[in-house]
Amino acid sequence: MADQRPKELTQAEELINLGKTEEALEIVRKFQQTAWNYFFRMESNKALEIALQSKKLIEKFGKQLDIAGNLFLLGNIYLQLGKYDKGLESALKSLEIQEELQDRAGIASSLSLVGEVYNYKGQLDRSIEFFNRSLAMKEINPITKVNALRNLGLIYFLKGELQKALKPNEDGAKIAKELKLYVPYAIMIFQLGYIFMFETDYDKAEEYFNNSLEVCKNIKYSFYIGWNLYGLINLKITIGVIEEAHAYLENMKELATRNKKSKTVNSMYVLAKGTVLKESNRSIDRAEAEKSFKLILEDRNSNPIIYQFTLWHLSELFIEELGISNDSRILDELNPLIVRSLNLAEKLHSYLQQCGMKLMQAKLALVQLKFDDSKKLLSQAQSLAETHKLQYFAQKISSEHDLLLEQQEIWDRLKESNAPMSDRIKLAAFDGIIKRMQGIRGLKSPELEEEQPVLLLIIAEGGVLTFSYPFKAEKKFDDELFGGFITAFKSFSSEFFSKGLDRAKFGDDIMLMDTLGSFSICYLFKGQSYPAKQKLTKFTERIQDTTSILQTLEKFYKTSQVAELKDLPQIENLIKDIFIK
Repeated sequence: MADQRPKELTQAEELINLGKTEEALEIVRKFQQTAWNYFFRMESNKALEIALQSKKLIEKFGKQLDIAGNLFLLGNIYLQLGKYDKGLESALKSLEIQEELQDRAGIASSLSLVGEVYNYKGQLDRSIEFFNRSLAMKEINPITKVNALRNLGLIYFLKGELQKALKPNEDGAKIAKELKLYVPYAIMIFQLGYIFMFETDYDKAEEYFNNSLEVCKNIKYSFYIGWNLYGLINLKITIGVIEEAHAYLENMKELATRNKKSKTVNSMYVLAKGTVLKESNRSIDRAEAEKSFKLILEDRNSNPIIYQFTLWHLSELFIEELGISNDSRILDELNPLIVRSLNLAEKLHSYLQQCGMKLMQAKLALVQLKFDDSKKLLSQAQSLAETHKLQYFAQKISSEHDLLLEQQEIWDRLKESNAPMSDRIKLAAFDGIIKRMQGIRGLKSPELEEEQPVLLLIIAEGGVLTFSYPFKAEKKFDDELFGGFITAFKSFSSEFFSKGLDRAKFGDDIMLMDTLGSFSICYLFKGQSYPAKQKLTKFTERIQDTTSILQTLEKFYKTSQVAELKDLPQIENLIKDIFIK
C-alpha cells in the first residue's frame, strides 16, 4: 500500500535526519496551522488527524512552547468533538507547561480553555473560577478576553443569575466591537437580547436582537441570523403580536431557501414554523405544528439545541391537548418525549435543563396521580439544583414541593373522584416551565421567609431517640410531640429514605430529614422548606466536622440514654447560630 502520510511530515523527517531541525520545525508549525484552519471551518475530524500527526514530530523537537501549543490545539478540537475528558486533559497539560515557562499570555489562554471545557462538562462554578483567573491576567490576549467574557456571561445566564450575566456580555461586546470581532460581538448582543427577555424588558430585548441580526447579515452569518429571527419570533409571541411573528417567520423561510444545503438553518425554520402555528386556536394549525416538530425529531443527528427546543415545544403542545381532550392516551407520547429531553440534557451536561425536565416529570406524575413518584422526582430535582448551585431553580423546586404537601388533600379528592385531566393539569400548573427552559420567561425566585423552628431531633437506628431540642418550652406540648413523632418515625422512616424523599408533612408542620452515619437528624418547622433545608444541611455538616459531638452521640446510643444539652455543650451553640440567629 502506498504511503498515505502527508508530504509535509515526510519532508520534515528528512530535514531532521540532515540535522536541519529549525527548518523541519517550521514546516511542522505550518502544517499544524492547517489543523487550526480545519478547526475554524468546523471540520473537527480532519483537524484532529493533523493535530495528532503534528504532535508526534513536535514532541521529538522537545520545545516546550510548541508542545504546549499543540496541546492547546488538541484541547480545542476535543471540545469541538464533544470529547470533554480528553479536552480537559489536553488543556490542563498545556496550562502546566505554560506555567513552567511563565508564559503569562499562554497561561491566560489555557486557563480560558480549561474554563470552557468545565462549562461544557456542566461544572459551572469550576468554569467561572478558571475564566476569572484568565481575566485577572493583564497579559491576556484580547481575543481570549472576549471569549472568556462571552462564556462567563453565558454561564451566569444558565445559572439564572441575570444581573451577573449582564456585565461580562456588555464588557465583551464593547471590546469585540472595538476590535471588529464581529462574530463574538453578534453572539454577545444576541445573549443580551435573551437576558432582557428573561427580565421582561422587551423593548431592550428587541433592540439587541435587531442589532445582532444586522451584524450577522453584514457578515453573512446564517446560523445566528436564524437564531436572532427565532428570538424575535418568540418575543412577538410573548407580547401577543402574532402578525409580526408571522412576518419574521417569512424572513426565516427566505433564509432557509437561500441556504438549502444547510440542514441546521432549515431545521431552525421548521422549528420556528411549528412555534408560530402552535399559538393558533385552529386545530388544523396545531396539527401542522405537531407535524413540523415530529419532522425534526425524526433526525436524531439534528443540531442538539434545535432538537431540545423541539422536544420542549411538542411536549407543551401535548400537555395543552391533554387538558382540552382529557384523552389519557396522549401520555403515551408525552412521557417518552420528557425522557428523551432529560437524556439529551444529561448528554449536554445541562443541569438547568435536567432540573426543568425532572420538574416536568414530577408534574406529569401528579397528573397521573402517582404522588410518591412526584415527591421523589422533586427531591431529585432539588438535590441536583443544589449540588450545582442553581440557587434560583432550587428555590423554585422547593416551593413546588411545599405546595404539593399543602395540596395533598385536594389531590387525594381528585384521585377518589377520578377527576378529568383538565382539572389535574390546572392544579399541577405546568404553565411557565417550558417557557423558562426556552428563555422566554424569566426565572424569578419565590419570596422567601424565615421558617418557625419547632423541634430538632437526633434519632439512632431503630428509631431510638438520642437527642432532642424543642424550640418551644411548653412541657405538655413537648411530651405529646415526642411520643407522636417517635411512633410516626418508626413507621415511615425506612419508606421515607427508600423512596428518596427529603420532606414530609407532619400534622401542621413540615419535617426535613438528613442522615449522618447511623443517625437521622430531623427538623420540624412551620414555613418554607428552602431556607430550613439550608440550615439543616449546614447543621449536619458542622456536626460531622466535630468529632466530640459524634463520639458523645455514639456513647449515649450504646447505653440507650438520651443526651442532654449539658452533655453536648458544643451543640447548643451550633443550634443557636444556625437555627435561631
